Amino acid sequence: LLPNWTIDVPPSPERKIKIALFIALGILTGIYFWLRIKYLNMGQLGLNTVESPYVESIWVRIITFVSVIWDYAKLIFAPITLYFDRMSYNYETLLSFRGVFGLVVILGGLIISYFSFKKTKRFFLGFLWFLIALGPVSGLIPVNAIYREIWLYVPLIGIGVLIGALWERIKTRKAKIVFLILFTIATLTLAARTIYRNFE
Repeated sequence: LLPNWTIDVPPSPERKIKIALFIALGILTGIYFWLRIKYLNMGQLGLNTVESPYVESIWVRIITFVSVIWDYAKLIFAPITLYFDRMSYNYETLLSFRGVFGLVVILGGLIISYFSFKKTKRFFLGFLWFLIALGPVSGLIPVNAIYREIWLYVPLIGIGVLIGALWERIKTRKAKIVFLILFTIATLTLAARTIYRNFE
């Protein structure tokens, strides 16, 4: 039997820098939460403390999140009506257009991500990025609003990855031209909406 030799390897300078960076970020995060609880939000940390079916039932929150996927889709692809703070309602059933749409998007996206993972990981990355980025405001924790426009800033990166994955799947020249025409029209339309929104 050979002895179990172990060699102590000193941490590299890069590893020390990474450890110091994570410690610094942890300290900053702790300071932020301390300030948020102590001074900025009266001890509530942005959670919804008003008694309601939404706050009291996790199932109502999950059903509501699935239902507002429709509203997020409208904000992404047709941002016609924009408000800083939106009125929203609790949804208690998935047996509606909103509920079915949200289920199709979530379950369909997960299924396509699973089967396309071996061929290309881009769809998997884009969809999971979108879904996970909405996780903190999905209703698992009852935050003080059901959905807002600003919550789409990070998830939209996932939508960009999905568009890039779709572009890579197009093989023929004619299809690429059609895609570029539609993409250009959509980009110009959204740019015009952004300029008008700046005037508002």
